[in-house]
Amino acid sequence: MKIVPLILIVIIIYLVREVTILKSNISTISNQKILLVNRYDESDSLPQLIQWSSEVSPNGKYRAASYTGDYKDRYHYYQIFITNLTNDRMNRIYSGDFRTSNWEWTDDNKINITYDCGTGCRATKIMGVDETVVHSEDKEGLISKENGWNVEFFKSF
Repeated sequence: MKIVPLILIVIIIYLVREVTILKSNISTISNQKILLVNRYDESDSLPQLIQWSSEVSPNGKYRAASYTGDYKDRYHYYQIFITNLTNDRMNRIYSGDFRTSNWEWTDDNKINITYDCGTGCRATKIMGVDETVVHSEDKEGLISKENGWNVEFFKSF
């Protein structure tokens, strides 16, 4: 019967050790996808921008990076910037609201943006690195075939 208390003590020591190691590592875990670009306080007019992803184009000439910001600036919440790696010039090519869900490089060095336009609706747009789309410029009707978007409707059930 003396073995059972001994086993319990060993288990408790092991668990305490594991929790201690876990706690010490939590503060050192870095999320490689998130990068704070600028800080925001109430007196500053610049919102906080957080970088979520960054990827070099297939031809190696450009780097695209996506950022999210403050919900107060709804139409600029999600932004994509392109940096020309030959001259380090950075331009914002896309600015949209929180329904922007993804972007990716295409094989021909263009950006494919995915936008969730409502229940059962998804829109995609393929943009060149020199094009610009800003939702705040045309809040009504911007996501349309006439503006270069491919809009798909599907059943959610």
